[in-house]
Amino acid sequence: VFDEAQLHGPESIRLRWHPGGEPELGPAGRFCVTVDEVTLSAQIHALGLDPADLQSGHHAYVAPYDQDRIGNPMPQQREPYVDLGVAGKHARLLSLFAIGAVGESVPDWRRTGPASWSWDGQTPSGEAGSMSPVAPSAESVSRSTPDTQPGAASVTHVQVEADHICVQGPAGSWRVPTA
Repeated sequence: VFDEAQLHGPESIRLRWHPGGEPELGPAGRFCVTVDEVTLSAQIHALGLDPADLQSGHHAYVAPYDQDRIGNPMPQQREPYVDLGVAGKHARLLSLFAIGAVGESVPDWRRTGPASWSWDGQTPSGEAGSMSPVAPSAESVSRSTPDTQPGAASVTHVQVEADHICVQGPAGSWRVPTA
């Protein structure tokens, strides 16, 4: 997922993810969450900005927004979230997600260069993970489908350039413009 914010002046910019379960924060913008034996591996990066730490928390309604329109208290769901904050006039945030097979551990995204990451979808049992890159459906997105062989590695690579993002993996290749 690619998010971009352009503001009139420098301000605080926050992006929040709702992972559906208790997140486990890792170093350098990583987090994972496991719900019903399915694990999501995430890598968040603020492009062109100093690395920012992720924080986790739980939503809570506070006054005066903790009551419905007739004054009854709103139920506190306390849903977990992961939050990234950066400061500036312009922010470009890249969120990489991969989902593993039921009951399998999921490897972290690995940084392979200044603006590139890889994810090896090979599970401990030797089967390919269920990660599949998704690109927006637009005419400007170019996509190709590889001739995959049974037992081929299921490594996904993401490369960020000045005006586009390239994704290559077992489900195909995408070149998505960002400008």
